[in-house]
Amino acid sequence: MIKIIEILNGHINVLAGINSEISKYRIENACKKCDVSYNEKNRFSNKCLKSKGGCGCNLKAKTSLLDAKCPIGIWFEETINYDKLKKYERK
Repeated sequence: MIKIIEILNGHINVLAGINSEISKYRIENACKKCDVSYNEKNRFSNKCLKSKGGCGCNLKAKTSLLDAKCPIGIWFEETINYDKLKKYERK
């Protein structure tokens, strides 16, 4: 049940423009550099793809939640784990 509430809160945040700066920071500095968010056509999917070990979430919604964290450990709060990102970084 809590997961459903988190998902809904993330989408509400996107629609209302809540936490958009932290979301943009996370997406630009982590998600767009990570292979897990690129589909088989090598396009940014705006999803943390389950097929590549991600959680399946919409990135705009997930990154807008202040207590959310990257399922593979690349970002949390306002911190980017660059050592972890190197493992998943796009080549």
